[in-house]
Amino acid sequence: MSTEVRMPKASPIVTIDSLDLEAQGVARQSNEEGGKVLFIRGALPTEQVTYTITREKARFAKAKLHELIKPAVYRTTPRCTYFGVCGGCSMQHLDFAAQIAMKQRVLEDDLWHIGRIKPDEILRPIAGPAWHYRHRGRLSVIDRSIKKGTILVGFHEHNSSYVADMLT
Repeated sequence: MSTEVRMPKASPIVTIDSLDLEAQGVARQSNEEGGKVLFIRGALPTEQVTYTITREKARFAKAKLHELIKPAVYRTTPRCTYFGVCGGCSMQHLDFAAQIAMKQRVLEDDLWHIGRIKPDEILRPIAGPAWHYRHRGRLSVIDRSIKKGTILVGFHEHNSSYVADMLT
């Protein structure tokens, strides 16, 4: 009896076109690959990446970044060591000035695509401090005293009901 281990199929290289509201890179598969819209967690506009599909629907697919082939000039090292694990933030890998510009563009795109609103005048975005601006957070508490003798307090992992363990 032989056991065959299936490795995930390597994806072709795609170029990220934009960001969505959840700060996922948006790209499109080639027609040979199905022509679906891809939402790739961790990818930034102008980057060339390979990806691993995590969820597939009829018209789109969700994926995670597999390999960064060509990084964007505004990609930066996240300040938090838990970036990518916990769901507390999603844009720390993007330079602060680029974050503001991306958020402005997403707002303008959504105004047009959802409401068919095209403002006559667009004001410059108001930007606060890059860090230490948050005044509240939504933390979860898990009682692990029976198994480990501890209590876990933290943010939920991305798209999960699990709490990210940030202390061990």
